[in-house]
Amino acid sequence: MVEAPGAKPSGFVSGIAQQPVLSTGFAPGTRLTGYRLAPGTRIDAARLLACVAEAAEDPSCPHRLIEEHCARAPATVEVFAAIEARPEATTAELARRLAVTPRTLQRQFRDSALPAPGFWLGLARA
Repeated sequence: MVEAPGAKPSGFVSGIAQQPVLSTGFAPGTRLTGYRLAPGTRIDAARLLACVAEAAEDPSCPHRLIEEHCARAPATVEVFAAIEARPEATTAELARRLAVTPRTLQRQFRDSALPAPGFWLGLARA
């Protein structure tokens, strides 16, 4: 959510940042409120952002809008549950646990525009 002085609330959806953001271009006094969603969450960004300004007065607005316009595929939920259960696993072991080939697992992450499974396994171990 973006709340600039004298302007209607608005919003934007950002992807996974691979490096620090050093400059935003927002005017001084602008208030930003961010919401971190689970990896692999699909966002209907156009509909979500169209509703932000209309519902901004409602304190439950952001959470309600996220519930209404965001979802995770069951297969994605399953993969991340498996990563959490065994973060020390290799990508091949993770694929075996999920009864898919390592290549299929790689494709699933690519198709969801996510970093490779090894990235998430390393993050879970950290």
